[in-house]
Amino acid sequence: MKKTMRIFVLAVALMLALCCSAQAITQSEIQGVWDVDVKELLISQGLEAADVEALLAIVDMSMTIEFTADQKMIMKTDAAGEVSTEEYAYTLTGDYIVADGNMRSTLKRTGNELTMKDPDGTTIVMTLHGAGAAPVVPAADNGIVGVWDIDIMAVMKMSGASDEEIAEMEPLMGLMSATMEFTADGRCILVATAMGQEVSRQEAPYKVYGNTIELEGDPATYVLEGNTLTITESDITMTLTRNTTAEPTVTPVAPAASAGSVVGVWKLDVLSVLEMSGQMSAEELEEVKPLIALMSATMEFTADGRCIMVVSALGEETNREEMSYSVEGNTLYMNGSPNQFVLEGNTLKINGAGGMDLTLTK
Repeated sequence: MKKTMRIFVLAVALMLALCCSAQAITQSEIQGVWDVDVKELLISQGLEAADVEALLAIVDMSMTIEFTADQKMIMKTDAAGEVSTEEYAYTLTGDYIVADGNMRSTLKRTGNELTMKDPDGTTIVMTLHGAGAAPVVPAADNGIVGVWDIDIMAVMKMSGASDEEIAEMEPLMGLMSATMEFTADGRCILVATAMGQEVSRQEAPYKVYGNTIELEGDPATYVLEGNTLTITESDITMTLTRNTTAEPTVTPVAPAASAGSVVGVWKLDVLSVLEMSGQMSAEELEEVKPLIALMSATMEFTADGRCIMVVSALGEETNREEMSYSVEGNTLYMNGSPNQFVLEGNTLKINGAGGMDLTLTK
């Protein structure tokens, strides 16, 4: 029985990792003042929506949470003009925030929205103060599309290199160049060259909303002034200059996938996931194949943007997780984490989910 439970728990953990592969949240992502959605907070605590609306109609109530640079969480509640303040020290661990040494909650930032969920189900949805609900600007219209030159010397200084080290490397850096290109179809392409030869190329999806640019889910503020683009994340600032002579990357002409194309229920091969994970040896997998055959897993993409993951054993549902998803071109975002995908008839291939390449069948 212990062996069975071990395999089952491992498989469930791997299933959940497929959809929760976002990087650990960072200090720079949460620092600042956030406006709390009081209505959603009260509803998550078990109150009926109608009762909450009636209460807020009688009592003018607002709430903010500030995360400071010295890791203090300051909660201010204003109810009918009476302001109360609570302050806790906090630390960040992965995608968790631990406040006051024992209050452990999950954190997720999407654009200008931050969600904090406590173990008891209490959910706090916050919007960055002053940001409002800034709409995503279509890439072709955001003003930053084009190729931008990166000042390598400035990057070296930001990395902490000393003046002596920079002076020593200056002749070599004179033979190098780097560019960052924002394409009209929402891709950011970083290229490094040495002596005129390309030595590195990296590509990632990006979004722009308000004064924020988001690369692979990590937000940073930006300022565009003529041919100068300044991007700031926490205490790091990068200034880029528009390259007016570089040829832009040609956008692929292949038809983009639509959200509706992945809608439906897809079967996941539990055994193949365990094999790809490398958590078990071939001998162990062979030994537990009869047990794995009694398990199943499905991933459903709904038309209203929800991804529902269900794991079953012996025909009984044992675990269900739900998250948001969206599709942009050939990129599938699950809980904000980008994954490339290919849809071929009744086969859906997702590359990079949880660090693995998945093949699902409708």
